[in-house]
Amino acid sequence: MLRAARATATIPVDDVQRAKAFYEGTLGLDVVLEGEGFVLLAAGEETLVILYQPVPGSGSDRTLAAFTLNGSDLTSAVTELDARGVRFEDYDRPGFRTEGHIVEDPSGMHSAFFRDSEGNILAIDSIPDELRTELERKIRA
Repeated sequence: MLRAARATATIPVDDVQRAKAFYEGTLGLDVVLEGEGFVLLAAGEETLVILYQPVPGSGSDRTLAAFTLNGSDLTSAVTELDARGVRFEDYDRPGFRTEGHIVEDPSGMHSAFFRDSEGNILAIDSIPDELRTELERKIRA
């Protein structure tokens, strides 16, 4: 199921702009995309890092990795993992509401969240083709 997915490190931060300055200016990573409460950076051609401000009270400060399913159906992945006993996190907060265990962000990316055996939150993301093409172009630039 997730064997072919790209894994992305996700790092919760208190101040997205301060963290961006460190990862971009000090570590030399390239900013690929910025949005409200997050920055996506590239480290090489295949590795991505997401700096994000956790949603208060959601437990998202323990999100450690995201698995990106390019061109895959997130709903089918959620259904299959649900059948395997994975318990998904559901949220009902302003600007962050899941439907069928899936949340859509303003960029059109869809995500589902679940906890591993140690209580860490993992995400499965599905990126629209147009956004994926744009991100890949920026990563390789």
